[in-house]
Amino acid sequence: MALIDLLNNPLDTTQADARAFMQRVQGNILKGHARAHTAHVFMTFNADVQAARAWIADALSDRLTSAQAQDQQTQLWKATRDLGAPFFAFFLSYQGYVQLGIADWDQPRQQQAAPALADKGFGHSANGAVVR
Repeated sequence: MALIDLLNNPLDTTQADARAFMQRVQGNILKGHARAHTAHVFMTFNADVQAARAWIADALSDRLTSAQAQDQQTQLWKATRDLGAPFFAFFLSYQGYVQLGIADWDQPRQQQAAPALADKGFGHSANGAVVR
C-alpha cells in the first residue's frame, strides 16, 4: 500500500503496511497520547551541531515511543487499566531546526495540518501560529 493511501484513509492497524508505517512514526503524531500527566524538558543545543544531531539520532531516538507502541499501550490500558511504560516524544521548535542546520524546505509546515485543524475550528494567525 502506498503511503498516500495510509494517510488519506483511517488506518486499519491490523494491516501489515499500517503496522510497518506506525513503527516508523513517532507516537503522538497520528493520535494524541491522552496521558493524564506530562513532564516537559526544554533544552537548547550548543554550537556542536553534529554532536547534537548525533544525540538526537542515536541516544534519544532509541527512547521515543512509536505510534505502534502507543497503539499497543492504548490497547493494554483499555483491557487492564495498566499505565504501561512512560511515553517519550521529541519535538523541535523552529529555532531548533535552524540551529541544527535543517533547511527551511525540509522543515514541517503547519499548513499540512490546516484542513484537519479547520474542521475543528482552528485557523492560522498572520505569523502562522495556530489559533482558535
